[in-house]
Amino acid sequence: MTAHDPRPDDGMEDALRAWMSERDDRSSDACIDVNDLAAFAIGRMLDEERERIEAHVVTCSLCRAAVTAAVRAEAHLDAEAPRLRRSSRGPWFAVAAAVVLLAVGLAFLASRPGAPESKPTLDTAWASLANAHPDLFGDIDPLSAVERRRPGAALQRGSLRVEAPRGVVLEARPTVQWAGEGAARIRVSTADGRPLESVAGTSSPWAWPDASPPLPRGETYLVEIEAEGVLGLEQASTTFAVASDALVLLYMRRSDAVRDSIDAPLRELVLSHLALRADLLAEARRHAEAYLEARPEDEIGRETLFQVLTREGRSDIDHLLESPK
Repeated sequence: MTAHDPRPDDGMEDALRAWMSERDDRSSDACIDVNDLAAFAIGRMLDEERERIEAHVVTCSLCRAAVTAAVRAEAHLDAEAPRLRRSSRGPWFAVAAAVVLLAVGLAFLASRPGAPESKPTLDTAWASLANAHPDLFGDIDPLSAVERRRPGAALQRGSLRVEAPRGVVLEARPTVQWAGEGAARIRVSTADGRPLESVAGTSSPWAWPDASPPLPRGETYLVEIEAEGVLGLEQASTTFAVASDALVLLYMRRSDAVRDSIDAPLRELVLSHLALRADLLAEARRHAEAYLEARPEDEIGRETLFQVLTREGRSDIDHLLESPK
C-alpha cells in the first residue's frame, strides 16, 4: 500500500490532468497508476514505491511524458513567482527532473561509440525522436499494444468492399479501389451529399479524371460503389478525408526526421505508426508491409499491420495476431 497524499499544486495538477485525458487508450497494464504518479511528483511516498516508479518512468515514454509535463509546469510557475514557490516546491521537482534526465542520458550513452550494443525498439526509437525533435514528436506516441490489437466494429456483407480511399489521404486526386467482381458504378460526393463524380461500367482501380478539379483539402467525402456480387447487386460505401495543407506539411516534416535518424527496417515501423496517428492508412499500410517483409515474424509489426487493415475494413486478418508457424 502506498503511503501518500497526492495533492499537487494547480500547475502540476493541470499538467497531469491534460496527460490523463489522453492516457486511457495509449497506456499498458504496466503503466503507473495516476494517483501514484501524482504522489511521486510531490514526493509523498515510501522509498520502495518511489524506486519502483522511477525504474518504470525511465523506460516508459508515456509515463515519462506525464512527469515531463509536470516538471515543465512547475518550472514555468517557478519562473513567474520564484520567491513564493522556490521554498515550497519540495523534493519532487528534483526527483522528477532527475528521472527525465536519466532517461535522456541512457539514450545518449547507448549511442556512444564503444557502448554495449542494444537492439533498438519502436519505443526507444520514438523516445530518441522526441528528445531530438520535441516540437514534432513531443505530443504523440506510437500505438500501444491495446491499440494495435483493437478489433474493428464493422462487419462486411457480401463480397463488395471499398479498399481505397480510406481514412485520410495525401492525394487530392484519389484512386478508388474495391474488392469485388464485375463492372461497378461509382459515386463520389461531399459529406453533405453534393455529387462530385459519377461513373458507370468501370473496373477497379478507378483513377480520378484529369479533366476534373482536385478535391479541396481538409474536407470529408463519401464514395459509394454498386456492383454485382455473390448476393446479387451489392453496395458498399465509406467516407474519407483529403489531408489539409497543414497536416501534409507536418507529416512530411516528421517523416523527414524519421528518415534522417532511424535505420531500416525499424524506420518503416516508426513511419507506419506515425501515419496511423494521422489516420493516413495507405501510408501506414505501405510502411507496415515493408517492415514485415524484412521481419515477418515480428509481433509488433504484425499487430501494426492488423490495426491498419482493421481500419481499412478488413475482417479476415486474425492470423496476424497469432504466432507465425
